[in-house]
Amino acid sequence: MATYTRPAVAYHFLRETLGEELFKVSLLEYMKRWKGKHPSPYDFFETFNDVTAEDLSWFWNPWFFESGYPDLGIKDVTEDNLVRIEKIGNIPLPVEITVTFSDDSKEITSRSARVWKDSRKLVTIQLYADKEVKKITLGNELIPDSFKDNNLWVVKK
Repeated sequence: MATYTRPAVAYHFLRETLGEELFKVSLLEYMKRWKGKHPSPYDFFETFNDVTAEDLSWFWNPWFFESGYPDLGIKDVTEDNLVRIEKIGNIPLPVEITVTFSDDSKEITSRSARVWKDSRKLVTIQLYADKEVKKITLGNELIPDSFKDNNLWVVKK
């Protein structure tokens, strides 16, 4: 099953990371270069690297060549509203946090998977809110996460 879903999820996150237009240009160039031929996955990766003028091995390797799992977690939240997100697994994922305030209003903040490009293990998101934070939830139903028990932070009273 993962043979089909893992690449689909990876390409979805790559499209978010590169942007719709650059992803489309890269994909069209791949189809143009390899129409009627027998490309390997390496040809796909190399075409994207070439068109984007970027070494995307930080993305390709964990998604397609390494075993591992997707897992992000909320490491902590500081008194000055810095949310620190930790990459526990090896798969680069987008970061999305939903902040619920004491009045039950919500605010969503997102970062693309590019935040993990330079082998980073920690990403910090500054919350700018005049409201009291009630809880912070990491992820959504489209972002895979192997261990969701570290994806919720609740204010202790």
